[in-house]
Amino acid sequence: MFDTGEPVPPLVPASARLIDPDGRSAGHVLCAGPVPWTDDDCVWILNLGVAPRAQRRGFGRALLVHALRGAREVGLPSVGLSVVDGNPARRMYDAVGFRVLTRVLTVRIPDA
Repeated sequence: MFDTGEPVPPLVPASARLIDPDGRSAGHVLCAGPVPWTDDDCVWILNLGVAPRAQRRGFGRALLVHALRGAREVGLPSVGLSVVDGNPARRMYDAVGFRVLTRVLTVRIPDA
């Protein structure tokens, strides 16, 4: 991907934006795929978010289901994402069948 200078483009059928009746963004899911950083051909959820004022209404789940349907529509067999331990959205991911495949460790680099 980086050698050729070609970024992975958004996967439109799996991406979506929710708009409030007043025209403001209430949430979004942005997906790409297939992605070169996994061992299998999958859709990757780059970002999924719901505005604080729109949370706890099922919009996050609706966006996630949209991503899963978009993956199926383009013929990709799985969907992946990265989530931080303790993120409340983890319950939603677990409920629809996501399972931990890899743990990633990070370190904070101190200032000079």
